[in-house]
Amino acid sequence: MIREDIVIPALIAVWALTAPAAGQTQPAAIQPTAQETRGAAAFGERCAQCHGEDMYGGAGTPSLAGPEFKFGWSGKPVSDLFDYIHDKMPPGQTGSLTDQQYLDVVVAILRKNSAAADVAELTLGSDTLKMPIKIP
Repeated sequence: MIREDIVIPALIAVWALTAPAAGQTQPAAIQPTAQETRGAAAFGERCAQCHGEDMYGGAGTPSLAGPEFKFGWSGKPVSDLFDYIHDKMPPGQTGSLTDQQYLDVVVAILRKNSAAADVAELTLGSDTLKMPIKIP
């Protein structure tokens, strides 16, 4: 049984803590970059059947988002993630995406994990590929 005398005041308290103060606005959501949008589309077409639309994987398929991804990839260079995906994915169809599509997918994965909010465009040979993956 739901106790309305507890639930309703609790919901009001949560709203009061999260609502902007008078005269303030909510911060704008980070808009996806063109590369992230392309990467999400390529991911949906070529990767989602195994890793799931939400990137959280499934039975026998590793998650590309959340704690599992953070544990496995945080601190490693972005190039390691690119090389792994480029050289091994999709299984049985390695190399079936262009280099640009692989880069786009990497950006989509990083943005899903809030790790690449400031990456304008990831390109082969860029210094960004050398940077460590930092997941908050």
